[in-house]
Amino acid sequence: MKLKRQRAVRRHFRLYCVHRGLREPYKVLIDGNFLHAALQMKLGDLKEEIPKLLGGTCKIGVTKCITTELRSLGESFAPSGRASKKTDHFRCTHMNPVPAVECVEALVGEDNLENLVVCTQDANLKGRLMKLNSCVPVLFVSAHGLQLEPPSESQKKQFEQLTAAVLDVPKHEKLKASTAEGETTQKKKKVKGGANPLSCKKRSHPEPEKAEKAEKATTGEVPTVEGKNKRKRQRGNKKRGDPTENGGAVEAA
Repeated sequence: MKLKRQRAVRRHFRLYCVHRGLREPYKVLIDGNFLHAALQMKLGDLKEEIPKLLGGTCKIGVTKCITTELRSLGESFAPSGRASKKTDHFRCTHMNPVPAVECVEALVGEDNLENLVVCTQDANLKGRLMKLNSCVPVLFVSAHGLQLEPPSESQKKQFEQLTAAVLDVPKHEKLKASTAEGETTQKKKKVKGGANPLSCKKRSHPEPEKAEKAEKATTGEVPTVEGKNKRKRQRGNKKRGDPTENGGAVEAA
């Protein structure tokens, strides 16, 4: 179950990273009640646990207003006050300390320009942050350890609008596509069937000279060259040793 919860947290946090442009190191703001709950649950070092949950390096910090509020809460929150001193401090614009909830809301603002990840146990603050258009990721402590608040319905709708805006085709591209479709429909379609024009072409007869040469080649006769008389050797049926070979007649004995 722990592995399934971690996968769900990674999947939800990836939505914030894609649509809100969160990049490492993630800037994590911790308020006093979250720090106190983490110490009560003995979650260990938050500088190791939070990056392990989010899957990346983090820059964790508090503000001067949060530290001042922890000191004013008495001895029960003294360990949390000492832990806040060891944590990095983010700059806030308050000259005089204000309640931690107001300080967190002032740092986040309406647009969350610093891409903050807020860690809080305050249910009212959590609800107000989840309704913002800036889509602020919220972490909290439960009996199962650190958890990431799943995206609210308003955040899911905003994610869908952002994806639609990214995938939307510009107007000039739509005009080009429509004109291209009109041109393709106007083009004539090729008519299938019909005789091949090459097959209808008449067969050409060979020239008489070429035909005569071809015939002689098949019969074995040697072609003669016009204009020249060549001597042909005449061969008879006479056998070698015939007395009539030299044209003389043999006298009878």
